[in-house]
Amino acid sequence: MDITRQSPDQLIQSLVSGDMDILDRIYDAYRDDFLRWTHARFPSASREDLIDAWHDTMIMFYEQVRDRKLTHLTCELRSFLFLIGYRRLIKMHKASMKTELTEEFDANIHIEESINAMESEELHETQRNLLTQAVDELPEQSRKILIMRYVEGKSVPEIMHKMGYTSVNAVSVTLSRSLKKLKETLVERAQPLSGWKKEIRS
Repeated sequence: MDITRQSPDQLIQSLVSGDMDILDRIYDAYRDDFLRWTHARFPSASREDLIDAWHDTMIMFYEQVRDRKLTHLTCELRSFLFLIGYRRLIKMHKASMKTELTEEFDANIHIEESINAMESEELHETQRNLLTQAVDELPEQSRKILIMRYVEGKSVPEIMHKMGYTSVNAVSVTLSRSLKKLKETLVERAQPLSGWKKEIRS
C-alpha cells in the first residue's frame, strides 16, 4: 500500500508496533521531494549535506515515536518531516556562515520555520492566507528582506550587498524586528493554529 495514502497516525502506530519496514518506505517516499525542496532554499548546500539532513530527520522522527514523544499529528507527515529537516539545515547553515545573529532573531526562529512549513501545499489555505496577509502588511523594506531570506534562500551577507546595507548586523536587526512584528500579528490572529504550532515543535 502506498504510504502517502495512509494517515500519519496509521504510520506512527505501525512504527510503534515494530514495523521497521515502514520507516524505510517513508524514507524512500519523501527523500527526493525533500532534496528538491531544500535545494531551492539552500542552493549553496551540497547534495551530501541535504542527504545528511534527511538521514538526521528520519532518525529524529523515529526516536520521537520510539520514546512516545510523538503519538499524533494534525498536519501531514511530509510537512512535519520537512520541518525537522529544515531546522537541521538552518543549524548547519548558520555554522557555515559563522555569522552572529542577534538574540532577538534567535528568539523568533519559529516564525522562520512557520514561513516555510506553511507554504507546503498540504496545509490549509486559511493558514497560508493568514501568513500572506501578515507579510503584506509589513513595510516594503522588511517585506523584501524576508522574501530574499526565506523564499529566495539568500544569506545575510548576500542581502547586505543586494540591499546596500553596511553590515550583516544591520540586516540581522532588520530581520529581527520584521520577524518580531510578524510574530505579534500571527499570534494575535492565529489562535486556532496554536495547537498545530505546539505539536510540530515538540
